[in-house]
Amino acid sequence: MFKSIFIDADDTIFDFGAAQRNAFYKTFDKLKYPINEEIYSTYNDINIYYWKKFERGEIEKNKLITERFVTLFNKMNFVGDENEVEKWYRIFLGEETVWWEGAQNGIEKLSKKYDLYVTTNGCADTQINRIKKSGLGEYIKDTFISESIGYPKPQPEYYEYCFKHSNAQRENTLAIGDSLTSDIKGGINAGLKTMWCNFMNNPLPDMNIDYVVYSWEDILKIL
Repeated sequence: MFKSIFIDADDTIFDFGAAQRNAFYKTFDKLKYPINEEIYSTYNDINIYYWKKFERGEIEKNKLITERFVTLFNKMNFVGDENEVEKWYRIFLGEETVWWEGAQNGIEKLSKKYDLYVTTNGCADTQINRIKKSGLGEYIKDTFISESIGYPKPQPEYYEYCFKHSNAQRENTLAIGDSLTSDIKGGINAGLKTMWCNFMNNPLPDMNIDYVVYSWEDILKIL
């Protein structure tokens, strides 16, 4: 039925939560800022808020990556250089290649049956480094990064670019990802079949999703 798969990177292939936490702690430790779980949790909430704004086209990527730390520093009454924090955070994040449980084996198996394309809203340099370091690159045909394309998921222009620059055809391409607002909404808007990776066992949304999976084992049972 499917020949090509557009698959998200973070929290689908990679455990972004673990990678983000590691990079955040390393950054604040290196730059000698206070660090504890409350500070990290506050950053995580702020980061999610800004990425949702980016998905809606309400903020540019270059502003997002700095503003999240400006907001954190203001909230925590920290004094320092937010640009330096962002620089080191992205360096450390690019070194984190924590695979989601079962993903490495799953990707290897899927690559033998389908053309795999990574579709991501992540920062270009970070994602390129992680894909190279993890070995994911040997299993995929290409990587489509919103920062390089100029449009984020779920905007239709993002997917038009993906089709124009790949051998994927709309009628036999499946969109896989964990985000309802970018991966699934974007796939639906682009006219694709969708598979939601509900790895956190969240309540089912009122959306027309073709497949809902709870693990990589579930993905391989279907594909």
